[in-house]
Amino acid sequence: MFEATFAEEFKSSVAPSRLWKAGVLDLHVLAPKIASQFIESVEVEGDGGVGTTKTFNFTAGIRLTLVELVESNYREGPKKAVPTLRYVKNKVDVLDNENLVYKYTVVEGSEKFKSNTHQIKIEGSEDGGSIFKFSGEYITVGDDEAAAEADIKAAKEGNLNMFKGVESYLLANPNAYA
Repeated sequence: MFEATFAEEFKSSVAPSRLWKAGVLDLHVLAPKIASQFIESVEVEGDGGVGTTKTFNFTAGIRLTLVELVESNYREGPKKAVPTLRYVKNKVDVLDNENLVYKYTVVEGSEKFKSNTHQIKIEGSEDGGSIFKFSGEYITVGDDEAAAEADIKAAKEGNLNMFKGVESYLLANPNAYA
């Protein structure tokens, strides 16, 4: 078992309300459009608030990419069979529309994590843009530290790339989510 946390912060010229609407409230609609090479569909169970689950169904492309990433990070010994990531189901733990705070837990889909939680906080910046704060806490299954680090890196980068995709979409479509 391996435990890790991270915290990242990014500045964006996009207003906080637009990032919140597109990147949190409507991500289930936007993600398959802006990342169709990785996300096939998103299923929502609930009203979008606390307790709602969102299942992100991945394409074959992401399954292969994650397997290659994990396998390439093993330090020694034979390559181990790596289960493919077909989907992840996230449960909404916190949805604070006033303070723009969103916290979710991955509850299904990844056999690699015993626990996997993320928090997003979007703040306004002095220039009218946003400060996007993203953090995560992971507890992996198994004792292979190199594999655990690769799993965590893949999960973190996937989420951060989604933010960058949302930001790019909003910059290219200034009237969207206005």
